Amino acid sequence: MNHLLFFLGLSTILVHEMDAVRLAEWRILLGFLKLSDSVGYVVFTAVHIPLYVAMFWFLFNKPTLPGTLNMPLVRALEVFFILHAGLHWFFRHHKHYHFTSAFSKILIGLPALCGALDLALTK
Repeated sequence: MNHLLFFLGLSTILVHEMDAVRLAEWRILLGFLKLSDSVGYVVFTAVHIPLYVAMFWFLFNKPTLPGTLNMPLVRALEVFFILHAGLHWFFRHHKHYHFTSAFSKILIGLPALCGALDLALTK
């Protein structure tokens, strides 16, 4: 499958982050900072820019084999997909947790499933 499961999981978690902006996830993650929604939105969204740049940079830039995936990072991201779903399960009763629609649950669970399957099926 040539990492189809990984790319499905990655795409789905990136769309989940769009959903997280819609549902004001900063109220859960940054709630202790007591930020206004307008500031929380900017901080939460802006933090994703360097995270995405670093992720894509290290995912596709291997000096020895240009154009190939950085497999240790692929594996680390797949583990993150699983842990991320666990964090959502942990926070599911938080007063600001609004990921209750079937679509939101799919966007959280599918990356974890893809990550687990890819870790189990590939070397």
